[in-house]
Amino acid sequence: MIYLIAEILNLVVMSQKNKAPVFMLSLMMTIAIVGTGIWWFASRSGAKIQTPPPPTRTLPNAPTPKPPSSSF
Repeated sequence: MIYLIAEILNLVVMSQKNKAPVFMLSLMMTIAIVGTGIWWFASRSGAKIQTPPPPTRTLPNAPTPKPPSSSF
């Protein structure tokens, strides 16, 4: 699949000297297509991806205030 996309891009760009940019672009397009397919199939099948729970912020126990003493 990468080779097919690279050849199509190579025909469009007509760059016979430097094939690295064409290869990198075709690799990124292939990864995007495969990733989209995996995401689509996972969402259709109802698969749940395990994610850790969000971190909770815990504060240290604050000392309880003493009631004011009445010394009248």
